[in-house]
Amino acid sequence: AGRKAPEAETLSWFQAAIAALEENRRLHPGDIRVHLAEAQLDQFGAELTKNPRWYMAAEATLTEALALSPDRQQIQYVLAGFKQIVGKPEEAIALLRESIDNDPKVPEGGWRLALMYDGLGRRGEAAAVVAEADRAGIVFPDSINPTIDAIRSADKSGTTRK
Repeated sequence: AGRKAPEAETLSWFQAAIAALEENRRLHPGDIRVHLAEAQLDQFGAELTKNPRWYMAAEATLTEALALSPDRQQIQYVLAGFKQIVGKPEEAIALLRESIDNDPKVPEGGWRLALMYDGLGRRGEAAAVVAEADRAGIVFPDSINPTIDAIRSADKSGTTRK
């Protein structure tokens, strides 16, 4: 008796964690690691509560982090994902393109941008990103290669993704 339902207990822990991270951010406003942790927790909150406002909170938190560290690719990648979730794919694309422009030798920006274009049904643009990376000698991780190969193959055959 007196024990909370698992959902209520999880929500209580979530609220306590958010409060602790917000306090940590107040104490250490320039520490982007706290911003990243809070954004991850916001994502969990969106899944836990089925309330998309948490995705928007994550977007705002990461936008603040990006202002503190404008060339930090990790922030660009995660923020781009949240931009796509909240219906801002062009902003997400711009962030990924900026990450590539900042350091074209890092493969992650290229494969993330190619996959984003492909996910949006823009296979021609995805193929252009892959071709750009190929010309630059960028090697994508093995885990991504099957998808990248499918983009290459579809581009050569002229098929589009539905």
